Amino acid sequence: VDNNSEDLFLRRLGPALDPVGGVVRATDMVPAGPSRTRVRTPSIAVAKSALLVAYRLERDPQRLIEQMHLPLAEAAKGLEPLKKGARRVDRTLGEVVLVNTDRTKGEGPSLACGRVGCFLTWNGEGAGGGAWAAFVEPTRGKPIWRRQFSRSGAHPAVAVSPSGQAQLVWYEGGKVLTAAFSRDTVGAPTRIARISGDQPPPSIVAGSRPGEWYLA
Repeated sequence: VDNNSEDLFLRRLGPALDPVGGVVRATDMVPAGPSRTRVRTPSIAVAKSALLVAYRLERDPQRLIEQMHLPLAEAAKGLEPLKKGARRVDRTLGEVVLVNTDRTKGEGPSLACGRVGCFLTWNGEGAGGGAWAAFVEPTRGKPIWRRQFSRSGAHPAVAVSPSGQAQLVWYEGGKVLTAAFSRDTVGAPTRIARISGDQPPPSIVAGSRPGEWYLA
């Protein structure tokens, strides 16, 4: 956290959850507008030899979903301190792409990677924002496609099984829905539960058997 921005930092942990190396700074954002520029709610995944991080960039009045693609070999280096007298511009440790290219306000990115690629979801802010999904080619780190899969859906989350199958879960009309998520599309939804009130985002993880999932 700087006086005028809140940025993204990374930390690598070893097999015993012991820190390996120091804290790595991944973004250095220029302030704009009346409030701080903030990089928030990151979701992280590893695909092949790359680290991918999706996050929400808050720069009033914008609320953008961006994704960073970073070779694992570069993940421990971090951004160099800005040289004295240098003009300040946005700096990122890896290549960054804008995911919600329509620039509607987005929130709550959820990212997971498997053998066929990476799966990203996010929520449009406010009533009618809907639930969105994108399939990301991990070598380049860029979405191949992105679309709104539910106009009234909210808080989507995604997970990938060891076999590479991806599964979505989200809320819609007081129901908890789930659907398969492939490299080409989002499948037909299945209702599995009901909810009431304003709930935090759901969580999903693959079980030990093929096609088995746990949701909370």
